[in-house]
Amino acid sequence: MVSTNVKIIESLKSFLDTVIEYPEIKALFTTSPSDFSRNRKLPLAKIIGMLINLPKRSLSIELQSFFESLGQQGSCCTKGAFSLQRPKLKPIFFKVWNDLLVKEFYNFYGNAAKRWEGFRLLAVDGSNVSVMNVPKVLKYFGSADNQFGGVPMARAMQVHDVLNDLAIWGDIFPRSYSENAIIADHIRHLPEDSLTLFDRGYPRYSLIYLLASEESPRHFLMRCKTTFSTEVRNFVASDKTDLTTTTYPSPEAIERLKEHGYVVTANTGVKIRLLKVALPDGET
Repeated sequence: MVSTNVKIIESLKSFLDTVIEYPEIKALFTTSPSDFSRNRKLPLAKIIGMLINLPKRSLSIELQSFFESLGQQGSCCTKGAFSLQRPKLKPIFFKVWNDLLVKEFYNFYGNAAKRWEGFRLLAVDGSNVSVMNVPKVLKYFGSADNQFGGVPMARAMQVHDVLNDLAIWGDIFPRSYSENAIIADHIRHLPEDSLTLFDRGYPRYSLIYLLASEESPRHFLMRCKTTFSTEVRNFVASDKTDLTTTTYPSPEAIERLKEHGYVVTANTGVKIRLLKVALPDGET
């Protein structure tokens, strides 16, 4: 395992070296082609190293600790210098780097990567996260409002390999974006050999249709409310615990699918399998 992890790290470092060495590639990840072209205390590699350490203490303490870890106590930069250099690096760098990490993990671990019945077992979830209270950020992400005012908030989403503890994909969106709509737009991030778990806030005909309509249909398991649809209500009321049936769209689902370029009618059915599970507290 250690040797495999070292290979993954070497691959990530090789990519970083390539970005630093070739100006035309570096320009893809910086706000200006001239960024990080001069030899300063905070070149591109150090900015990235500082950020992936996920600093949580005061910036001055984190900078001091970071430079000490490099054996460069006397070369520590100021908070102002870091704040000037940091915006020059585009967030897309970390998305691409994580895609490489995920690819190399499955590549180097191969059959040793944990699976369930041959599937990569994924889970989708989202959360509200606080963001900086500055006008530009507030305007883009929105806020959670109450009687005392508004708090800038964003919507964070993630697809996680739960057996290998690996973030397959993640991003941050305006708070007005629903989790269901976000994952509907990002189904391509679900590998073809995966089984994705959704909690009961996700089931919708439109999402089920999109998952089933991919060129290679994506496998999924959704916990749904007992009142989710007519088919589900009838199933819950029956003595059956396992049923294959067909579900049909509501007018709202038909309109939502039009936004994705799909034309369906009230008679467009999707075959689904329903399972009834009794939880320890007696809930179905």
